[in-house]
Amino acid sequence: MFVQLFINPVFAEFQTSSEILEKIKNSRAAIYSSLDLTSEQTHVINELDRIFYEKLYPELQEMFMLSQKLERIASSSDCTIKK
Repeated sequence: MFVQLFINPVFAEFQTSSEILEKIKNSRAAIYSSLDLTSEQTHVINELDRIFYEKLYPELQEMFMLSQKLERIASSSDCTIKK
């Protein structure tokens, strides 16, 4: 139940962590394109985004794998909570 309520909604629409990252990139790109940025601002933003994505991707991969593990545990027939 916990997995379905809190973890799955975040990852449900995505099959891989790469898809999640691509969604984030596209959302940010849409915001940037709606702004009237100078070429210098665009260059700085692109460099910061590159660093941001390099650091974010491994974290997304780990979260995605943990989410899949939790889903497998929650849906297994021998899933029990021990007190």
